Amino acid sequence: NGDWLGTLATDRNGNSYVTNGSLAELSKIGPNGGPAIYSVTGGAFDEYWSVQFNCDQTKLVVGGTRLAPFSGRIFDINANNGSVISNI
Repeated sequence: NGDWLGTLATDRNGNSYVTNGSLAELSKIGPNGGPAIYSVTGGAFDEYWSVQFNCDQTKLVVGGTRLAPFSGRIFDINANNGSVISNI
């Protein structure tokens, strides 16, 4: 109902990160599936689209947009709890 799948990325430990692009939601699913380790919502005017890790997987970065005012964004995400550390 108006939600758009963003993307899916899996880290070396088997954790999967899934974004809901249009609502800026991020879920972390453990390697055995089951309930989400966390499922968090970003800012009201944000969208989460592309999930990436840096080369040693110490950073989780989500590419997206901010709708008001409209601009592209890079969200630095805390992989342990899904909170936004910073965005540019």
